[in-house]
Order: sequence, then structure tokens, then C-alpha cells
Amino acid sequence: FAGARYVRGSPNVRSFIGVPLGPEPGLPVGVLCVGHTEPGKFGPQEISRLEKVAELVAAFLAQRRDAIRATRAAKTTESERQRQHLFELIFNAIQEGVGVHAPRRGLVEMNPALLSMMGLTREEVLARTYKDSRWRTFRPDGTRFEPHEFPALVTLGSGAKLHNVRMGAELPSGEVRWLSVNTVPLRNADTDEVEFAVVTMKDVTEQHLAEARLT
Repeated sequence: FAGARYVRGSPNVRSFIGVPLGPEPGLPVGVLCVGHTEPGKFGPQEISRLEKVAELVAAFLAQRRDAIRATRAAKTTESERQRQHLFELIFNAIQEGVGVHAPRRGLVEMNPALLSMMGLTREEVLARTYKDSRWRTFRPDGTRFEPHEFPALVTLGSGAKLHNVRMGAELPSGEVRWLSVNTVPLRNADTDEVEFAVVTMKDVTEQHLAEARLT
């Protein structure tokens, strides 16, 4: 302190008091100081007054900090809301059927294209388990897909990606629709466990029937 420029030179401070300043106790961001050119000008009363001023300034800083945090949180929330809305628009606009499957929970999310391919409503799909007998799916050779052979369950169990699995599905109307199914696992970043299987499916009925006529 004795070597400070304001002590060695103008204004030649000879008395000085300071109290820590910050929005939280024990975490100062600065010091509130008062100096005088005459020695011995500050006693307990002046120190107490300075501490009270510091408390007022600290309260203002804390209020300002909280206001900034609230503003940032509101902006983040709005940004996340807009981002989520955009994802929903994209998800619903995809022409291929998309479904998200989770272990022990089954199909947890789907887009309108998938529902259209299945000829079912969202409520009807969510009400079915993998073992539901109303799922009538089969391979090109006519053999049925057992529940544990569904592409989504294979990926959830093994973590393997599946590509262009040809699957026939009998709709509630009795119509048979042929699908090309792909799956991708989504893993937990910390445990590497498969948390979800994303399934995409494309209606290839016309292609499948055309191929069948050629064989």
C-alpha cells in the first residue's frame, strides 16, 4: 500500500479504509474504498458507515445479477421452445415413417407417415405391445416375424443397425403393405447403453409386387 502511486504522489493519500464488495458473502468482486490526504481520519464509525454503503451496493449487484440470470434463462427457454417446435415440424413433415422405441416401453413416439402406413391411430398403436396378435407381419417367403425378431427389438437388444429389412404388414382393413425398414440405435453418452432405437420405414409395395411378378 505504501508504494501505491496515489500514496507516493498526488493526491498523497494518508488515510485509507476499504471493505470487500460482492453479490454473495465470501465471494468479493472488488473493494469499496475511501481515502483522505490527512492521517487518522477514519475510525470505527466511518468504517461502519462504509460497510453499510457496501451492503447497499452488494444488494444492488445481487439484484442485477439475478435479473441478468432471469433474462438469460427466459431467452434460453424461448430458444429451446422454438428449437423443439422446429424439430416437431420436421419430424411430422418427413414422408417416411419414423418411430422411436425404448426398452420395456415399446413404441414411444411416431410421426404421421408411420401411422398412415400402419392404418392406425396414435392411440391404437400405443395400446399395442410387441406381442399383440393384431400385429401381422411376415417376410417375403411368408414366414412370420416373431415379436423378438422385430427390427426395433433386435436393435434394442444388440445395438446393431439394420438396413432395408423387407417386411410385409397386414393392415386392419386386410390390405397388405410391404415396407423397407431401417433401424439405428441411440446410446447413452455416459454408459454406452442403447436407450432408443429409431426405426424408419418406406412403403415399397409397388416395387415389391413388381419384383414378385418377375420371379
